[in-house]
Amino acid sequence: MGMWLGLLGPFQLRAGDVALAVPAPRQRALLAALAVRVGQVVSSEALAEIMWDGAPPPGARATLRAYVMRLRRALGPELAGRVATREPGYLLEATADELDLLAFDRLCNAGAVALRAGDAPTAADLLGQALELWHGDPLADLGCESLRRQVLPRLTSQRLQAYEGRIDADLGVRGGRRWIVRPGRPAAGRRLPHGCGASL
Repeated sequence: MGMWLGLLGPFQLRAGDVALAVPAPRQRALLAALAVRVGQVVSSEALAEIMWDGAPPPGARATLRAYVMRLRRALGPELAGRVATREPGYLLEATADELDLLAFDRLCNAGAVALRAGDAPTAADLLGQALELWHGDPLADLGCESLRRQVLPRLTSQRLQAYEGRIDADLGVRGGRRWIVRPGRPAAGRRLPHGCGASL
């Protein structure tokens, strides 16, 4: 079964078309911490530092194991294995069709390639799709400022580059007529939308 994890705005998690509830902020922070380094092992110590904002309590490793167990239970039997135990910690397995952070990276990179190649319509479409993935303030509802401090500057810079590239592409498409891209246009967590991108 496929999943969708959205972090470019309020936390979203779906299994197929079914929304999955992860009510505990630290469970959401755990999943987000694994997602920003998807496919890589994140040590238990690093996860504890993130989940407790730099002040993990005594016995944090054991508490972390309990959070992992509860998170797997929330994911359900078909998705629980996506959170894998790998020494010295854990990793999340997901593709760009399942994680908005990966989808955003992929679309931004593809849009930049198209723009450099002079293919303005393709660049505009790809960068528009990338910008539509944003549906609010990233990582804001996790109760984890340390993770936001680590990730938000890079995401903000990448988003600005996508806006600038989209405007350049629109100039090419429209023959010099400048379109105004309005930031923050919600996309309701759509998976890799095929539309034209942010409202202009």
